[in-house]
Amino acid sequence: MNVRWRRFGLIAVPAVAGLLATTLLAPAGTAPAGAAPARPDRPLPALWAARMSQTALVRYYLTHPDQAPDSLRNVLRAARPGWPRPGRGPAPAGPAAAGPAAGPAAGPGKPVLFTADDLGLPQNQESVTRCAARPDVVLESTNDYRAIADPANNFTGWHVSTDGGRSLANEGRLSQTVFPSGAAVQSDGNGVVASDDACNLYLASSAVDRMNPDSFDNGVVVARSTPDSLAHCPGGTDRACWPVRKVVVAAPDANEFIDKPWMAVGRSAGRTVVWVSYTEFFVDPDTSASGTRVKAVRCDAALTSCGAPVLVSGSDIGAHYSDLTVGPDGGAYVSWVDIADHDDFTQTFTIKLRAAPAGSTAFGPTQVVRVEENAIQVGGALHANTFRSVTIPKTEVRLIGGRPRAYVVWEACLARVRDGSVCEGAQVKLRYTDDAGSATARWSGIRTLSGRGNAYFPTISANPGGSALAVAWYTSRYDPTYDNRQDVELATVAADGTVARVQRLTPMSNAPEADPLLLGIYLGNYIEVTARDDQALVAFTASFRRIPFALDGGLPVPQQDNYLIAGSL
Repeated sequence: MNVRWRRFGLIAVPAVAGLLATTLLAPAGTAPAGAAPARPDRPLPALWAARMSQTALVRYYLTHPDQAPDSLRNVLRAARPGWPRPGRGPAPAGPAAAGPAAGPAAGPGKPVLFTADDLGLPQNQESVTRCAARPDVVLESTNDYRAIADPANNFTGWHVSTDGGRSLANEGRLSQTVFPSGAAVQSDGNGVVASDDACNLYLASSAVDRMNPDSFDNGVVVARSTPDSLAHCPGGTDRACWPVRKVVVAAPDANEFIDKPWMAVGRSAGRTVVWVSYTEFFVDPDTSASGTRVKAVRCDAALTSCGAPVLVSGSDIGAHYSDLTVGPDGGAYVSWVDIADHDDFTQTFTIKLRAAPAGSTAFGPTQVVRVEENAIQVGGALHANTFRSVTIPKTEVRLIGGRPRAYVVWEACLARVRDGSVCEGAQVKLRYTDDAGSATARWSGIRTLSGRGNAYFPTISANPGGSALAVAWYTSRYDPTYDNRQDVELATVAADGTVARVQRLTPMSNAPEADPLLLGIYLGNYIEVTARDDQALVAFTASFRRIPFALDGGLPVPQQDNYLIAGSL
């Protein structure tokens, strides 16, 4: 039985679950003449609906605003291209209330606004890279909700600096990419950026065809550009900004959906390689059983050719949230979680890792990093916040004594209540091994890196040329009364996982529910730190700036923006 999907999404908060499970599909269209009789559509498998990307949910609501939650419905109606807006004109002109802006070099207490958004729409879920050969070049990606004012709805934002992150040089959104079917498919967020030794810049993105209701085209696109091309192109969705594209994986039919990519670029066996990992949602057409698995693809630096996808997660059918790095040894290291649902509505996250040696796409034995009974589970939330949060491990590799040491960081709760759906006291954990390719790998003890208050969205950088690892996260510990507002912390972590220092980078706490569009429903799934020579940059989301919400007009109010902030390890 074929599963016909058109526009689908992910649960933002538990209240949306029932809506998605029953209304994500439009009625089936008429079968073309001569075709086999169309089978009736059925609801999207619940597991798919529960675990797909947030951008997919927003994209679905854009075309079905009457099914959106009350908090989003009128806004998305107004945002649809051509949607009548009686009595509404452009947003009122006038100065926006000041917030952190471009100026001196980013540093502790000096976040740099890294967007030119004048519509008051969110940007979140940041990835960042800084070129080793040209440290003045900094590239960040986002989920950029200015897509809802774009007729093509391209969601994957990019933002580039040519002065070390002091200011924004140019920005835009990745435009459509032609898929093997011939369809021009829109970027769908979940962006990841990377750079190679020559400062070629790469952007990986989910892609989904939203314009053709009968299309099943979806997959992962990787684009390649240069600092000069990005700095001087027209910006927006102009294709000249990212002239080289590659569809590294495409779903073969309606029984698969490709989501949540991660990318790493590095030297392996004497050449530069581009690795992409992703989650594949699947339905068995014979039994209608559904599940998820993690796969990876290796491409050459020019994106002229990619190998066949490699199944990394083995027999796991709940594999999800992959992360990937190319180590200094040239090996590829992929971590993921295998999610087990229990009858009492709780979940166990088994964190796993596999490594492929330099020059190879053959992954070694599966390592169990941690059986985590206190993960922030799918559909859950922190006890004092409403935005979507879930445990997502991140992986990095450093050479220690000439041997590659693989590190994994993740968040776990001190306690879970309400059937495990509410996380109390989230803490950032770390574990490492020097034997990632061995069947008998020995793992260190578990280190707790964060202090009191919730700590979540951990991100780790190997910090080449530096003396220690860089680990960053959001924390609520500067709001001791309510554990609600958030700050960014940066930890200096020694090779053995001990914490030498934790510093607060942000000058003021952020209120994550302040955005007028997302209203605390969504803050992204990740932030990222990149470090070299003991200098770190963190890309993160905050609502420090007030501007009018242009789609509806009104007064200047705080809205989600993407920022950069620096720290010394």
